Amino acid sequence: MISFFSLGLWALALLLTVPALFLSLEIVLGLHTFKQDGHSSAADSVDLKGLRILIPAHNEGGQILDLLDDLTDQIPLSQVLVVADNCDDDTALLASSTGAAVTIRIDTEKRGKAYALAHGRQVLGAGGTPPEHILFLDADCRVEPNTIAVLMAASRASGHPVQADYRMVPHTDGVVGQGLSAFAFFVMNSLRQRGLKALNAPARITGTGMLIPWAAVEKLHLDHGNLAEDLEMGLSFAVNGTPTEFVPEALVTSSLPPAARQEVIQRQRWEKGSRDAQRRFVPALLRGGLNGNTALFYTLLDLWVPPVMKILAFLIGAGGLSFIGIFFGVSGPFFLLFLAGTILGAALLLAMGTYNQLAHQPFSFHEIKAFLTLKLNVAKAGEADGWVRTARDKE
Repeated sequence: MISFFSLGLWALALLLTVPALFLSLEIVLGLHTFKQDGHSSAADSVDLKGLRILIPAHNEGGQILDLLDDLTDQIPLSQVLVVADNCDDDTALLASSTGAAVTIRIDTEKRGKAYALAHGRQVLGAGGTPPEHILFLDADCRVEPNTIAVLMAASRASGHPVQADYRMVPHTDGVVGQGLSAFAFFVMNSLRQRGLKALNAPARITGTGMLIPWAAVEKLHLDHGNLAEDLEMGLSFAVNGTPTEFVPEALVTSSLPPAARQEVIQRQRWEKGSRDAQRRFVPALLRGGLNGNTALFYTLLDLWVPPVMKILAFLIGAGGLSFIGIFFGVSGPFFLLFLAGTILGAALLLAMGTYNQLAHQPFSFHEIKAFLTLKLNVAKAGEADGWVRTARDKE
C-alpha cells in the first residue's frame, strides 16, 4: 500500500512541477526581454494598401467609436469592415457614419464570434480579389499608435501570422480585485508570450490584435461555435507549419468587464473553450514534439500550464498532501513541490514588480480577497453552456 501511495505522490509532484517550472522559465525570459522592446524601423515606410481590418461587433454601439477613432490616425477607415452580428442597437449605424464598411449578419441559431469572423471573411473574399492581410480586432479594444504598421511589417517579413501584445486593464469604475485580474492577463499575454518568443516557439493568438496573411485566413475553420476560437487559430497555425509570431512593439488593450459576474462569465467561457481546444490539438503537438519539433514541444508545455491562481492552488494542495508522505518515509515529492513552488513564487514576485511599475497600482489585501472570490465563483459556476456575450458598461 505504501508503494502505491509513494508512486502516487511522485506522479502528482511531477505532474505539477513540470508546468510550474516551465511557467517560471517563461516569466523569467519574458522579464529579460521586456526591457528590449523598442521602435521598429521597418514599420516607418510600410504599405498598408493590401490590408483590411475585420471587426466582429455584437451590440457594441457604446464602444466601437473609440476603436474607430484609434484607427483613423493609422489607416483609412474605408479599409475597415465591421460585422454587425445579431445586433439590436445602433452599432451598424455608428460604424458606417465614420466611413467604415459595414455588413449586417442575422442568424440567431449560429451565435458567436467565430461565425461573425467567417461571415466577414466571406465578404472580404468576394469578387475574386481578396486582401493581402487581415487584421482582426475586437470592437471593445483600443489600439496604440503605430501598432498596425508594426504588425504589417512583421508579417510581411516572416510571411506568418503575427500577434500584438494584448493587455487587459482594470475598469475605470475601479472594481476591486481587477488589479490582480489584469496582472494575471499581463503574465499570460505579455510575459509568457515573450518567453515563448525567446524560445523560438509559436505565440498564442489571444483574441484580438492578430494580423494574418490571406492565404492562412482562407484555410481557417471558422464556421463553428467553439468558445476559444483564438486559441484554436494559433494551435492550427502551429501544427500546420505557419506558427504565429509575437510582436511586442505592437500594443492592444481592453478594459475588464464592469461587473464581477460578467468577469466570471468571461473566464468561464474562455476556460471551457481552452480545455476543448487542448483536447483536440494535444495529439498533434505530441507527435510533433516526439518527431523532434522543439517548437511544438514548447507549445505543448505551454498548454500544460494552468492559469496562475490554479497552479498555485494545486501546488499548495499537493504540497499539503505530500507533507503527509514524510511521515511514511516518502519525503522527495514534498521537497520537489516546495522547490517548484518557491521558484514560481519568486518569478511571480519579479513579474509583479514590473507590472506595478507599468500600472502604478500596488495590490492591497482587498484586491487579493476580491480576486480569490472571483476565482472561487468561476470554479463554482462550472462549465460554460454555449456562447454568452460579456455585458458592457451601458448594460
